Amino acid sequence: MSVGSGKRVGEGNRSDLGDGRVMGSPKKSLVSGWAWRALAIAGLCVALSATCATVASASGRVRSDKKSQSAHLVWWFWGTGDVPGILKWLQSEGKTYKKAHPGVSVTIVPQATTTLIGAFQTAASSKSGPTIATQWATLPTLTPVWEGDVTPVTSLVKKKTIATWLNTSENTYKKKLWAVPIYLLGTPFVWNKSLFKKAGLNPTNGPKTWGQFISDCAKLKAAGIVPIVSGDKTGAIGAWLLGLVGDQGLNSVKQIEELATGKYSLDSKAYRTGFGKIDQLIKRGYFNSNVSSITLTQAWQQFAQGKGAMTWATDGQTLAMQKVLPAGAEGVEKTPVWGRGKLAGYYDVTQSSDEFITSWAGNKPAAAAFLSWLKEPKQVNSFYSTLGAFPASKEFAASKVTDPLAKQLYTLDTGKRQVWTENFWPPQVTTNGVRPALETMFTGASVTATIKSIQQSFATWRQEQPTQLRYFTRWVKSQS
Repeated sequence: MSVGSGKRVGEGNRSDLGDGRVMGSPKKSLVSGWAWRALAIAGLCVALSATCATVASASGRVRSDKKSQSAHLVWWFWGTGDVPGILKWLQSEGKTYKKAHPGVSVTIVPQATTTLIGAFQTAASSKSGPTIATQWATLPTLTPVWEGDVTPVTSLVKKKTIATWLNTSENTYKKKLWAVPIYLLGTPFVWNKSLFKKAGLNPTNGPKTWGQFISDCAKLKAAGIVPIVSGDKTGAIGAWLLGLVGDQGLNSVKQIEELATGKYSLDSKAYRTGFGKIDQLIKRGYFNSNVSSITLTQAWQQFAQGKGAMTWATDGQTLAMQKVLPAGAEGVEKTPVWGRGKLAGYYDVTQSSDEFITSWAGNKPAAAAFLSWLKEPKQVNSFYSTLGAFPASKEFAASKVTDPLAKQLYTLDTGKRQVWTENFWPPQVTTNGVRPALETMFTGASVTATIKSIQQSFATWRQEQPTQLRYFTRWVKSQS
């Protein structure tokens, strides 16, 4: 989620599955499949030495500083697609950290989107591998928590420090925080003002209602302009649309959660109407003709080249596309609204990937000290000034956001009403149900068939993962 460097739209983030984001299936079925990948990933290590900038700052934020003076930390990191340049930033900050505590070193192992969950499951089965690991927010993080593979952050970092972090509720269970948020990730609806003007539309104001959206699509298509450019090669935009459009008829996050427990159904009137809206866009030919054969990253590159009038993107990709398009050509807003449910007014934003300390880590205080140091005001502000990404921190000086487009995005990301639907789907359902089912909609599958397929994936998860279901149910009950 960042401004891309140069004039090329960034690649490979949570949203753009590129080669496919593979979420978790049952652990026992993944060990042999991921073992060779885990070994291969080890060869990608990027050495990074790091420690706290000052003893005072570390001791003021973590519960124990004595054990954080000497350690070798292995960090399996993911996030280079969301935030291009983040590895270089970590290396630079690590040099500063090393000057204060030369006894601590950190080896960063970049993780691929397709192997992120599977590789960690392989490591967890033998309780070896990373000291610090990355997963996506909520269920992808809480699932290994329930497996006993994660150390609670609240046992290592002071509450007053955690209170300065944003979106911590996404990874809270039994009143404990289990992972450290690094940056925010929003999904704005984006339009090309130049193409809007060419089609005789108001370039300043994008569509806010579904009726306006459909009308604009029709006029753009009549003018020979592709209304919406996107990529669903791996089911990414389909899964996005289920959250951006499909749940607008819902009144609470609880209804999303109850899809997993079986107490709520995708075949409800609210969801069926939402699926119908997605199907409307597809059936009327408002997407690019190659939507099923390209990834989101490729679609964003096409949007930046003026090959489509509207798209959905991440903050970072939106700002990166701004560097390619003519100055001031992009407009951003929430997804056009059709629903009357309470969630229709929410914006899709999350803290995306997060960092947690493994249960088998040899020096947990050292890992906590390092992660906490990265969240200090100086580092947080450096994160934005260097990368353009929005830190998940209340200590970030919002006054530093001066670009008009970035200001709009930051306002959307920090609003009070936020939800990221995918966070509440079991990883196995995301992989085996939601994404492949939505892919078939782009190739002609009916709403009824799509709903039936996803519903079956929820039922399969409940049958195959009774332990995950039990913990999930407890977690749901604990939510306010």
